[in-house]
Amino acid sequence: MNDSPPAQQASPQLEYAPRPPIHRRRVFRRVLMLVVAAALFLPTAWAVRRGRDRIAVLYWQRRCANFSLPAGSVAYDENPATVATFWASVGSSGNYTQIIDSRLGKPIVVLMRPRGQWETSIRQPLGGLNQIGALFLHARRAASGKPQRIICVRPSEAIIFRRTLPQLYDATSPDLSIEVHDYATLTSDSNRLSRQSVNVARLAGEPFGTVRFFAGQIDPSDESHFTIDFQTATGSGTIDGWLRVGDAVTLTLRPAPASSPAR
Repeated sequence: MNDSPPAQQASPQLEYAPRPPIHRRRVFRRVLMLVVAAALFLPTAWAVRRGRDRIAVLYWQRRCANFSLPAGSVAYDENPATVATFWASVGSSGNYTQIIDSRLGKPIVVLMRPRGQWETSIRQPLGGLNQIGALFLHARRAASGKPQRIICVRPSEAIIFRRTLPQLYDATSPDLSIEVHDYATLTSDSNRLSRQSVNVARLAGEPFGTVRFFAGQIDPSDESHFTIDFQTATGSGTIDGWLRVGDAVTLTLRPAPASSPAR
């Protein structure tokens, strides 16, 4: 009889699969997706913001190119007796701004400044329209086949500030300033093609409080032509403007009729 104990059975061995390569691990894939998403987010957000800003520029530019107020609408008023009342009636329209005399703490000038002019100014710091205001703002074409240009005519500093700085200006100072711009695109701002300051009617020599301008009007029969009416203490007048080939603007004072009583 064999009394020896039975042989111990070998304990089972567990088989472990080798770890997958790092690029196949779930955690790695998740981290990689987050890194890729973060890398794409910044340029995508920039492109979306840039596209939105450009669309806004083109929208306000179109508003400038088509801007108009009815004939007879006041574009500039400096009469102390009417400025406050005038501002109260038009200040909420978005088409006007006021210039304050800091010493008096009240407006001395109310000037037409369409919202489109302001928006294109702040959105195109290097190529935008001036921010002061306008007497005429619209697109004109020098000749058939030529591109449209946006024209902005405004009172000069001599007109606006001759009350607060009379020592700097006289009748020989420019009374109007003109800017001509081309159009912005989806990829570029507009360019100022020309800028002029001219003395058309010697209005800088008029006593402060006596000059009033009316909103400029386009000539529907001539794509290059526009007019700006004005009024002084002694009468009224009309300034004719033409956009010329070469992107300059010519302004001339229309000869007065035999009698031109103040309106």
